[in-house]
Amino acid sequence: MKKTLLKLLGATVLLACLFTACPAAPEVKPDPNAGLGKAPGTVGEFAPSLIAASKVLDQVRKSKDDVVFFYYRPDGKYTGWDLYTWITDGDSAGSFQEITSDGMKLGYVNLSQADVLPEGVPEALANQDKINFIVRNGGNDWKGKDPDGDRTFDTSKCKCYLSISGDSSVYFVMDDLSPSLAAANMESKTEMKLVLSNEFALEGSASDNGFVLKATDGTEIPISDVKNYAYKSEDDRSKNFSSTLYVKLADDMDYSKEWYISHPKFVPSSGIKVSFANASKDSIMEIVYEGNDLGLTLNGTKASFKTWAPLASSVDLLLFTDAANLETPAAVKPMTKGSKGEWSIADVDVTGYKYYKFRITNGGVTNDVCDIYAKAASPDSVAAQIVDINADDSAKPTGWVDTYVNPYGSNGTVAKRYTDAVIYEMHIRDWSRLEVADSTGKFIDIAEGTKVIEHIKNLGITHVQILPAFDYAQKNSDNGYNWGYNPYHYNVPEGRYVKDMVDGTDAVKQFRQLIKAFHDAGIAVNMDVVYNHTAGTGAGSLYDMTVPYYYYRLNPDGTYANGSGCGNETDSEAPMYRKYMIESLVHWMKDYHINGFRFDLMGLHDAETMKQVYKALCEVDPNVMVYGEPWQGGSYAGKGKPADKANINLCAESDDVDGVAFFNDEIRNGIKGSEYPGFNKGQVSTVNCFESISQHMGGKKYSKRIGRSINYVECHDNLIHKCFFLPENENEFPFEEYDYIVDAVDTVTAKLALVMNGKTSPTDGNWVGCSTEPAVGAILQGGREELKKRDELAAAYMFLAQGTVFINGGQEFLRSKKGDENSYISKDNINEIKQGYIDDYEDVTAYYKGLIALRKAYPETFGHNEDVKFEKLSSGLVNKYTTGDFVVYFNADTKVAVLSDVCTGKVVTIKNGTVDIAAEATTTAVIPALSCVIIKVR
Repeated sequence: MKKTLLKLLGATVLLACLFTACPAAPEVKPDPNAGLGKAPGTVGEFAPSLIAASKVLDQVRKSKDDVVFFYYRPDGKYTGWDLYTWITDGDSAGSFQEITSDGMKLGYVNLSQADVLPEGVPEALANQDKINFIVRNGGNDWKGKDPDGDRTFDTSKCKCYLSISGDSSVYFVMDDLSPSLAAANMESKTEMKLVLSNEFALEGSASDNGFVLKATDGTEIPISDVKNYAYKSEDDRSKNFSSTLYVKLADDMDYSKEWYISHPKFVPSSGIKVSFANASKDSIMEIVYEGNDLGLTLNGTKASFKTWAPLASSVDLLLFTDAANLETPAAVKPMTKGSKGEWSIADVDVTGYKYYKFRITNGGVTNDVCDIYAKAASPDSVAAQIVDINADDSAKPTGWVDTYVNPYGSNGTVAKRYTDAVIYEMHIRDWSRLEVADSTGKFIDIAEGTKVIEHIKNLGITHVQILPAFDYAQKNSDNGYNWGYNPYHYNVPEGRYVKDMVDGTDAVKQFRQLIKAFHDAGIAVNMDVVYNHTAGTGAGSLYDMTVPYYYYRLNPDGTYANGSGCGNETDSEAPMYRKYMIESLVHWMKDYHINGFRFDLMGLHDAETMKQVYKALCEVDPNVMVYGEPWQGGSYAGKGKPADKANINLCAESDDVDGVAFFNDEIRNGIKGSEYPGFNKGQVSTVNCFESISQHMGGKKYSKRIGRSINYVECHDNLIHKCFFLPENENEFPFEEYDYIVDAVDTVTAKLALVMNGKTSPTDGNWVGCSTEPAVGAILQGGREELKKRDELAAAYMFLAQGTVFINGGQEFLRSKKGDENSYISKDNINEIKQGYIDDYEDVTAYYKGLIALRKAYPETFGHNEDVKFEKLSSGLVNKYTTGDFVVYFNADTKVAVLSDVCTGKVVTIKNGTVDIAAEATTTAVIPALSCVIIKVR
C-alpha cells in the first residue's frame, strides 16, 4: 500500500512539472553508511598485533620507564632483522628478540636495557626526545628496510611502540589501550592530514565530526570538513571509515602560533600538536631577502642588526656585556619586521656590549639564538660577537693582509688547472700532535711548529685539505677526538682548535695564523665543508630555531629527510639556504683566504646550486678548487638533479672551465678493491681489475673535462682504502715494532690480509697470519718490503693517471689506524701522527715525492693528456699505459712479467725524491713483480 501511494504521488509531481514552471527536484544521494554497519562516530577496533603487544609489556620491560620497540611480521620470521637507530650517527640498537602473545609471534627490542646504543640515543632516552630509526634486515644491509624510508618515534609521547611490516605508521603500545591521535600535519594553510590509532566513521556530509582545532592562546579555527584521506578529492563519501583523515579548515592557519587538534573520543584529551613543517616552508619559499646585510653591520659604536625570520611572530635583540653571563641579557630591544621576512634594528649604541643574540618566537615557541650570519661568536657559539673581524686588529695575526691570498696561481693572476694540483688531506688534531705530543688539536701548534708544514712542503704538495674546521657540536670543554662532520655554526671556526679561547676573535686570529703559515710555505689551503646536514634539528639547530624547517628537506609527513644518514639533510634548493651557502663560502675565501672547498656528500646538493657556488667563488679567484663526494648517505630528497657523477657536467658554465670536480671512487675501487659489499680485492691485491681501472686512466668517463676526476685510493673515511699481504708466520715480521702496520684495517696495510684469507670484516677471527698460499708466503719473507711495493704501485697508478691527484696525509709513510674501522671519535693513539712513522718509511715518502716531481715536470703527459691508451697484457695484472712521450708498465702480479714486445727508450728512475731520466735509450723486456716501470720513448 505504501509503495503504491509513493508511486501515485511521484506521478502527480511529474505531471505538474510538465505543464508548469517547477523547480528541479533535489538530488537523492544514497546513505553513505548503508551496508557498512558503521554509524558516524564509531571507533574501530585496534589491530590484533597492537593488542598482543600491549598484553606482554610487563614481560619485556623491567620498569614502566623502559622504552620498548615492537615489530610484527605476519610470517613470524625475525632472524636477521634488527632495529637501527640514530640521532646523528647511527648503528644497530639490537636484534629483535621474540615473544608470543595471543598466538602471535612478535619481535621486540628494549632500548633501555641495551648494552650499547648509538651516540646520542641514550641521551635522547633520558631526555624523552625523538629517535630516528629503520627496521632492517642486517644481512641485506640497507636493501632490507621494512618499509623503505626513515621514521621517528618520540619518547615524550609514549614509551612503547609497534611497527607492523609493510606499514609506515608507528603505533603507541599502552597498558590500557585507548583510541589516540597519532599525528597531525598541515599540507597547506587550510588542509591537514590527521592520523588516528583506530579507524573512525565520519558523517555523510561536510562536518567537523567533533574535531576541534585550537591555539595555545585560545584562538580557534573552525573545521569545515573531514574526509577519508584516501578519497579526499572525490565527492563519494561512502568510504567513510578510516584512520587517516583529511581535515579542511574554514580559515588560514597562522603559523606563528602553536596549534592542537582534539576529539572527545581520542586521547590525549588536550589534543596533539599540529605540525606545519611542509606547509609553513612552502608558504615562504617565494620570500627572498636580496640584501647582503643580514647579521651585524658595525660602524664605530653604532650597529645595525638584521636576521631573516619570516615565520616569526616577534624578534628581539638581546645584548650582553661579556661571556660570563650569556643567559640574562643586559638589554632587550624589539626588532621590526620588513616586507621580505627580515627583522631589523638600526643605529644601536653598542658601547659596553660585547655579544648579542636574537630572541625569536616561532609557532608559540621562543628561543634565544646565536646569529647564524655572525662572523665571530663566543665559545660554543652561544652568542654572536659584536666585532668586525676585518677591522679589529685582535682578530689578525702578525703579518696578516686583508687582500685575498692564494700561492697557487699567484692570487689568481696566473691561470692554473685542477690537474696541476696535488691535494693532501689532513686533520688538525692528528698532525698537531707531531708538533706537541699532548696537543688536543690546536691551529697554532701547527702554525708555530717546525715539522708538519715542512714535511708537506718537502713532498711537493700544492694544496692541503683540512678536515672540517668550522664550529661543530662538541663543547670546547670536551677534549674528545672528532673529525668534525657535525656542523653547528657554519661561519665561525671550531673553538676546540683554539688555544686559550676567550672570545670569538681568538678563533678568527688563530685559524688565520694557520692558513698564513701554509701560504708562506707556498701551499694553498682547501677546507672540508659539510653544508649537507647539521648536527641536530629543532632546539639542536641554530637554523631551525631561526626559521623552523626551512633549511631542511622534509618528507611528506613533515619529518626530516635523511639523505645524509645523520638525521637530516639541508635543502640547497631553498632560495635563502642556497644564498646562505654561497655567502658563507665567499666569507671563508675573502675573510680567511681559503683557496678551495671539498664538499661532504656533495650529491645531496642540487647541481644548479653547485654551479652557482663555483661561479661565485671564481669571481674571487678563478683558480679556486671546488670538488666533493658525488653521492649521498641515503636517498636524495631534492627536486632538482643532484650534484653526483651523472650530473657533474651540469655544475659548470662550460667544458672550458674546471667547474666542480668529484672523487672518483671507481678508480679507487679498481686499484685497491671496493669496500661494499664486504671486503673486495683490487689490482694491488693481485686481482685483475683492468676494466675498472682502464675506464678511468684517461680521466673522462663521467666528465668532459679531465680535471673533474679526483683520483685517489685513500682518504680519511671508512674501513679500508688499500691493503696488502701479511706474512704467514708472525715470526717473519717485526710485529712489536711495527704493530701499527699489521693491525691496520683502515688505510694501507691489512685489507688483503682479510680478503685473501676469506675474512669479511676486521672482527672476523684472527686474521693476522692470513696467507693460505705457500707461494705467497714464500714471497712475503720480507713482509715490510712487500708492503712498500704495493703501496708504491698504488701510488703510481694514481699519480700517472689523467685527472687530479688526492692523497690522505700519511699515505706516503704507510700510516694506519691500528685496526679501527671508523676512527672519527677514536682516541689519539689511533689517529695521531708520530715522527717514528715518518722516519721508518722515508724511502716510500721519497717515492711519492718523485712521482709528484715527475707529474709537475710533465703536466701535459701525466694529468691533462686527452690522448692516452691503457692496454691489458697477459692476465690483466700487467698493463701498458701510453701517454705523450712515455710508456708505463704496471705489474701487479707477484711474478716477473716478460714482455712479448720489448720497449726501447730511456728508463725513468725515481729515487731519493728525484726523477732521473737515463741519458741513453735501452731495451726493456722484463718488468719486476709488483712494480711500475716508466720509459721515455721519444
